[in-house]
Amino acid sequence: MSYSGEAADQVVRLSLNGVEVAAKLSGSAAKQLAIMIYAILKDQKKTKGKIRLTNMLRSGKELKVFAVKDGDLQKFCEEAKKYGVLYCVLKDKNATDGITDIMVRAEDAAKVNRIFTRFGLATVDLASLKTELVKEQDKARTEKRVEAPSGSDKPHNDDFVKELFGEDQENHIVEGNPQIGRTEAERPSESTSQSRWAAEMSSDRPSVREAMKIIRQERAASQPQNTIAEKAVEKFRKERNDEMNEIFDKEEWSSRKQQDREAAYAMVDDALKKMGTDGKAFQTYLDVQSKFERYSVSNALLIAAQKPEATDLGETNFWRGRGGYIRKGESGFLLMEPGNSYTRRDGSKGVSINIRRVFDISQTTLTPTKEPAVNQDPRLLLNAMVRYAPCKVDFRDELPDGQSALYSPQEKTVFVQRGQAMEDVFRGVAQELAHAYLDTGNYNRDGNTFIAQCVGNILCQRNGIDGKSLAVTQLPQKYAEMEPKQLREELKSIRTAANQISADMFRFLDAKNHGSRQRDDAR
Repeated sequence: MSYSGEAADQVVRLSLNGVEVAAKLSGSAAKQLAIMIYAILKDQKKTKGKIRLTNMLRSGKELKVFAVKDGDLQKFCEEAKKYGVLYCVLKDKNATDGITDIMVRAEDAAKVNRIFTRFGLATVDLASLKTELVKEQDKARTEKRVEAPSGSDKPHNDDFVKELFGEDQENHIVEGNPQIGRTEAERPSESTSQSRWAAEMSSDRPSVREAMKIIRQERAASQPQNTIAEKAVEKFRKERNDEMNEIFDKEEWSSRKQQDREAAYAMVDDALKKMGTDGKAFQTYLDVQSKFERYSVSNALLIAAQKPEATDLGETNFWRGRGGYIRKGESGFLLMEPGNSYTRRDGSKGVSINIRRVFDISQTTLTPTKEPAVNQDPRLLLNAMVRYAPCKVDFRDELPDGQSALYSPQEKTVFVQRGQAMEDVFRGVAQELAHAYLDTGNYNRDGNTFIAQCVGNILCQRNGIDGKSLAVTQLPQKYAEMEPKQLREELKSIRTAANQISADMFRFLDAKNHGSRQRDDAR
């Protein structure tokens, strides 16, 4: 192969987008390869090949260089995509020997050798290359790419995002999505988007009665002593309260609460039994869980069984505080709330369950407020979904069986088919990312296909994407044979994965929006 250029020692230190990189080559053709790499990087024409070479050099990973005949290059590229091998073609335009160099990660060398052996391709192992970052010149543009992070705090999947947008993502302003990722740790009794019920019942927020008591005390401290008339009124109120306390039957109240508790437990069990064989009932549950992401599985089941069309929940006092009243004839419906912890006779710890009767806003005199329009730009949503993903996301020219996206447990990568509509990409990535979140090692992909489908369905609904193709049409046969407790665990897996992805999306969008607000304030 004919190489042209200057001395090879000029390649020892390279400047890559503001970062100095030390490149150390070893092998039979190290000098020639160093010259060619230097020549490619010196070329001002910005090609995908150059960008990929830059990314590989900046990765800090050990690299390997192989030589392949020009006639075998196309076959190698096709099989490399199938094997999930990241490669870069190093081609000297002036070469006349019919040989092309291929740079790959050292960890993929075994796969490359397998490809050459299986298809009878001629190859030569030319060199090994190690790189390390020497000097950070521009911190904002040199965050190290994490190829398969788990719980990473830094955004990644830069190559996927750049190809998705076709532009520098740092300059793209994210408008945010008010509907995604408001997920916190599971609190079964907490409300959805506005956390209305939870806010009312929170220990940090006083009740209306307590608030009025505080106001009266403050007024009394700042005003003269009560007049005779005021004292008479206060005495009357006290006497009336005493009478009401005498009338109150604690045993009757306790009995009624116990009946509500038993009714709630029975509804949950009945709902689980029905969902094991009824796909429509299962989809109704997913619809509810998509709206009330902070609600536990049990409370989502109770809403689905009693009022699946509900959108905004609160107790009587909450709606009064909003200036509304419960309509005549509305009885509300039951939800569970964790109470105080206690110790059982056997020494184990337990948590008591309180039953609350809540009302949807449609059951009050208030007019339901229209939710803000969901940002339906799939590109922005895709960016948010992949930036903190626990795995790589990369484009591919072809995927098996016409799939739009595919998670590979072996590669810890979600591969995405090129050339699709953005909504199709979102649906595919949402479903396949669920596999990545569920993968804790020795992963059974086939056994979790239905769960991933349900997660994708929930994420589409939360983000204004048409998810009909991911709707439940047929249940796994095993669900009909499951005990309610087992099916509940399946539902927990669906909820957890969907909420984890939503939380990561919100984390990224919130950070972007915060940065945008700071820039606006500085102007």
